[in-house]
Amino acid sequence: MKAIRRITAADIRDQLIRTRFPAPEFAFLEQVRNATGAHADRSADVIAMSVWPSRGLEIHGIEIKVSRGDWLRERRAPVKAEACARYCHRWWIATEQEVVKPDELPAGWGLMVLGGSLQTELLPSAKGPGMSIVKQAPLLQPQPIGYDFLASILRSAAKATSDAERLAAAHADGRRLGRSESRRLTAAEMDGKLRALERAASWILREATKTREAIVQQQGQGHAAADPAEP
Repeated sequence: MKAIRRITAADIRDQLIRTRFPAPEFAFLEQVRNATGAHADRSADVIAMSVWPSRGLEIHGIEIKVSRGDWLRERRAPVKAEACARYCHRWWIATEQEVVKPDELPAGWGLMVLGGSLQTELLPSAKGPGMSIVKQAPLLQPQPIGYDFLASILRSAAKATSDAERLAAAHADGRRLGRSESRRLTAAEMDGKLRALERAASWILREATKTREAIVQQQGQGHAAADPAEP
């Protein structure tokens, strides 16, 4: 029986990176606040910017929704998104199927849906099911980015860089530890096999000695029986 599980926000985020906003064409930042410090009261799940002029230097704001209830709460107060959306060229909802109906979207919002059903099989894939555009997000007229939002973007970028560096260092440490452990375990296994061979050889030698002694004893008894007793 194949394992299945519910789609998570991490699944959608990963597919956004893989199939819609991949590096190096895009800069992809998560949990970007509308400001820093005491002025921060809203955030976008994702801010992605195309960094190739040939594709247009557009800022995409994305909210990820994985439940109907979460979406309905967002829908009841769409003005909250404006804290970040006002700086974006396009604003998206990224979700799974059957969570958001296209006609429920506020004006100016687009919709991307993860391919597959509400439940997805855990199968290996190079890119996964991908994100399908159900409703294209129209081009908006963003406000110029203020210093508050710029500071938040830079802080998110610095955090992402720091996290990536820590992951790279941990990966390198893990590889070194793995190689060392592999060498140690290989040496231990070889030592164990040598000890096992030594024990086997010792047992064979003992058994061979016992057999030889038994044969010599039997031969001695046979010779004694064959010789006639002296008068």
